[in-house]
Amino acid sequence: MTRPNTTQLSPVARGSSTVRIALVVASIIAALVAVHSLAGLLRAQYAPVPAFSANQSTPASVDAAISTYVVGPSSLAGEVRARLPNAKLIQPSFIGSIPAGSVVIVDLGYLEGCVGGDGAIIDLSSLLRDGDLVVIYANDSRLAAYELGRAWASANGIEFTAVPTLVGGGMVAAFGDGDRLVYMTLRGLAGLYGAVIEYIRLGQAWRGSPGIALSPIAASLQSSSQATAPDPCYQYETGEGGNGVTIDYLPDYNDVPGEAFSDGNGTFYYDTCVFVYDGVFKAASGLPYMYVDPAVWIAYAPSSAMVRGLGRIDYYVGTIDHEAGYREYKEGITNSFISYFDYYDPGSTGSGAYVSSFNVGFTLAGPSVGFTLTYVESPSSVNVDYRNAGGTQGFDVNNTWRFSFFGSPSSGQQYGVASTDDSTWSLMQGVESTNAAALDNEIGVNLVTSIQYYPCTAVYSHEYIYVDAGWILYYDPGQSPTGSAVSSSPAARDPYITGITSYSQSTSLLCGT
Repeated sequence: MTRPNTTQLSPVARGSSTVRIALVVASIIAALVAVHSLAGLLRAQYAPVPAFSANQSTPASVDAAISTYVVGPSSLAGEVRARLPNAKLIQPSFIGSIPAGSVVIVDLGYLEGCVGGDGAIIDLSSLLRDGDLVVIYANDSRLAAYELGRAWASANGIEFTAVPTLVGGGMVAAFGDGDRLVYMTLRGLAGLYGAVIEYIRLGQAWRGSPGIALSPIAASLQSSSQATAPDPCYQYETGEGGNGVTIDYLPDYNDVPGEAFSDGNGTFYYDTCVFVYDGVFKAASGLPYMYVDPAVWIAYAPSSAMVRGLGRIDYYVGTIDHEAGYREYKEGITNSFISYFDYYDPGSTGSGAYVSSFNVGFTLAGPSVGFTLTYVESPSSVNVDYRNAGGTQGFDVNNTWRFSFFGSPSSGQQYGVASTDDSTWSLMQGVESTNAAALDNEIGVNLVTSIQYYPCTAVYSHEYIYVDAGWILYYDPGQSPTGSAVSSSPAARDPYITGITSYSQSTSLLCGT
């Protein structure tokens, strides 16, 4: 299929003097320009991260290697010091003196009470511009994530941002630079150590890698033997090039970034991100739009108890649901929408055809920068089945993959899959107004947790863990959002998953006579 006739309106949407500063709230920009030079506002200078192995670190070594500050009441500082004893309590007026590359825990209500809402955004922007890990405590986690998202956009001169809808647990962390933004949500200060380690680990991986250069074309299942890292979000963040922004969300269950849930059967992981290309384009109809690539990585590691009980991974489900986001647009919850760009068919391995490995390939700009993620499922094999569970138009397509497993897994081994598509974000309000659009990712894993055999019958116990992990994308995030756009996703029972369903199935066996 050929692309629609398009004209690029804005070749650069961030990081240079051509950025349309008028799109950011005037009061915020006026205050920022009064304090910083324009060059400093638009391109940050980041301090080096601590030079030690994040994989071999301890709480004591982290506390000694990185500076930690608390902006809030003394009681919050006391709780932080119980985990990082060298943490320092400072007043909002001293935020500008915090060294770049620090960890800063902020009570958002306290900060806003001292400097007001606009002043809080200025302070958060300053911290994110310096490459700090900013951890916010707030009564409304989704609003805290939004404030971090727009502060990051303001800090880097970027006209858009994205906010994960599945946030909770009381604390939201964020860090990044002009090429990426990473969110993590914590179930309280107990998750702080894991967030700091991930901040150091990713920061070390980013240095010298300004982002990955992609062209807004097909990302699909392909046949290739090339092996590489299993998480496309990590690949986006650490690759070479730089003609877009990766915005990533990681859960932090049990103080482990990427871990979403764990019980006696095993541990569930996921990572979800959106890659937004630089530039605003114009279709033949005159409608401005941007290219967006969402991606999801899912993994599960069975426990030894589950394996001993003859349990296994039954299947994963990965869905990129444009239909749900368009429905929110039609209902007035959002004012723009994201369509599946039907340049390719995502594909499958063929119904009933199990393979020992499969590939999710990303077709990028030029032959030397593409990457293919290879998933080796041995000792299991997998069948990849794709279908569109929605409508026939790009805006109501529901791309759904089912990864069915066959064979016995090994305990403690992660089995991972990924799904992705190419999308266009229609800026229905034009480029001079705020556009908000929802993009839903429904992901899950169905487990056979045990099999019990009886005369002539086998009973299969199942557990299905599922997540509604969506995004809300904002163009011109300087404006205050409507409450419905910030909180359009239903609250989760757990901060990182939406629910668990358990059930049993009986199967008749051939009996002897």
